[in-house]
Amino acid sequence: MEFEAVKIRGMLMGVASATDFETKAVLGVQLDIGYRTATGRFMTNNIKVLGAKQDDFTTFLDEVVEIQLENVSITSYLQSNRAMLSIKAQKATIL
Repeated sequence: MEFEAVKIRGMLMGVASATDFETKAVLGVQLDIGYRTATGRFMTNNIKVLGAKQDDFTTFLDEVVEIQLENVSITSYLQSNRAMLSIKAQKATIL
C-alpha cells in the first residue's frame, strides 16, 4: 500500500542506521516507535526513513513524539507465525 502522508504517535525507543545488506551502504535511518493499543497491549513499529540522518532524531529518544511520514510504503509479511508490517518512508518530520 502506498500513502502520501501518515502520522504516527508513540514513544521513540530507538534510532539506528538503515543499511543495505548487499552493498553495505547506509540508506537512511531506522526508527523504533512504541505505543499501547486500545486493549492495553504494547506494540512496536520499525520504520525506515530513506535519506535521513540519525542526528535528526536522537534528541527525541525516550519521548512521546508525533511523526509525519511522507511518501510511505507499507507491506505486510509473516515472521515467526506473527503478522508484521514493513514501513518505509521517503521523509519523516517530528511535529
